[in-house]
Amino acid sequence: QGLFKRIIKGPFMTVGLGVQVAIEPVESSGILYVSFQCTRSLGDWFFNLLGFSNPAGQHFGLYWLASSGRKKIRRLCEKTGLTRIVVSGYSQGAALAAYTGEHLLEKGFKVSLCRFASPKLYRKSSVLTRELYKGTLTVVVYGDPVTMLPPGWVELGKNLELPKVGGADIEAPRVMPEYHEAGVYRKGLENLEEQNGT
Repeated sequence: QGLFKRIIKGPFMTVGLGVQVAIEPVESSGILYVSFQCTRSLGDWFFNLLGFSNPAGQHFGLYWLASSGRKKIRRLCEKTGLTRIVVSGYSQGAALAAYTGEHLLEKGFKVSLCRFASPKLYRKSSVLTRELYKGTLTVVVYGDPVTMLPPGWVELGKNLELPKVGGADIEAPRVMPEYHEAGVYRKGLENLEEQNGT
């Protein structure tokens, strides 16, 4: 819940070609939280729709967008002096979190990745992506169409399927765009906490 709230509320700063990111050091735990906002503008949609693969097997548009801001994000992370980083995002922000997490891992940071409602990001996996995704959690709502795209691409890491909420309680398997909404994920996280007694 706390991680999801960071992703939704910010406050965000803009880096690169419009990447919205929040960087929050928590000295008491020694963890740096790097959170990415979801699609908000027409410019964001431009990058989403460039959904073909680059030569390395990554989503061309989203990798391009993430690459535009990753050096600035890395420098901001280095200034904190913290090396344990939790990188997270929702929807497009989940993709930006993954691609930025790769970069930070390459530069020696200890990276944990948590993605909410993420599209698939790789046509194939590499040694680096397998390393990043060892401890990765991807939170999904069954029937969220964005989590199924692009078709045929690989999913890495562990999926946590949230309890169904509202209209998602229908027993028949269904894919519905509204299952991608932040409110559905928020309610699913609340239901999960209730089920686990936390």
